Amino acid sequence: MSVLIVDDRESNRDIFSEMLRTAGFTVFTAGNSAECLSMLHKTAPDCILLDILMPGTNGIETTRILQNLPEREQFKIIGLSASALPEDRDSILDAGADGFLCKPCSRRELLETIGRVTGVRYSFTSENTVPVPPRPTGTEIPDSDKLRELLEAARFGSRKKILESTEKGFPHELAASIRVLAGEYRFKEIIRIIEDLN
Repeated sequence: MSVLIVDDRESNRDIFSEMLRTAGFTVFTAGNSAECLSMLHKTAPDCILLDILMPGTNGIETTRILQNLPEREQFKIIGLSASALPEDRDSILDAGADGFLCKPCSRRELLETIGRVTGVRYSFTSENTVPVPPRPTGTEIPDSDKLRELLEAARFGSRKKILESTEKGFPHELAASIRVLAGEYRFKEIIRIIEDLN
């Protein structure tokens, strides 16, 4: 089962990618509508997660383009929005999307929405498990200023600052795991990871 994630924010793409890869999905990403259409033809995904409020050609307009493709029946579209307003949900569904998901969301909510739309089935062995890579060593360990900045963001429960803090200076796998935890508001677990690195 493959999923194409379309979102202009790299941090959002990383969060969704990590959630899906740890559940066994093949994941592709795109940062805008043009990349979405290019990746669609290259990868033939089973499902597209499509951010509504992208700059340029937004998710609603992109959905209308996707609706007119001859291969439309081969994939499902799930609209993504940080807004829980009914009109956002209605707009993307009216444009042709098969489902809608408000972000941030938990991994369980993401998987259940994909399952409902595509019909894929899976079992949840542990809803709260997020794989954390082995402890970085040597030059891979983020510097103390970065760790202090991240620890402060986690203690204040600032998801935005956590995502910003992990964009640079962190090993990719560690940053991705922390972003998944931040996306699910699991700040205590992030604090434990940071304290273990000190």
